[in-house]
Amino acid sequence: MSSLSREVEIDYIPLEKDLPIRLDEGYYFSILDNLISNAIKFNDHPCKTIRLSWEQKAEKYCLKVEDNGRGIDSSDKNALFTAFYRGSLRWASQDSDWDYTM
Repeated sequence: MSSLSREVEIDYIPLEKDLPIRLDEGYYFSILDNLISNAIKFNDHPCKTIRLSWEQKAEKYCLKVEDNGRGIDSSDKNALFTAFYRGSLRWASQDSDWDYTM
């Protein structure tokens, strides 16, 4: 292991109660894997922190994914869910976070 080892901490805050959720497991885990991979890959902190939590919004539950990275550049946010889109290498402010509704 190199002297430049990095640490990743993932916190998960579950729903307060168990609820049945209908979803495509393969699709869901693919999205989750992509979000966590990007949170690690595009974060220049030596100790990367990723927090996953659930939030109820009206009749839906949202999986909230937050990290201590620099965030997504505002010019890339409108194209975030465009297939095969690659954002710019500019960085947004550190206080951005996103909700992903499942």
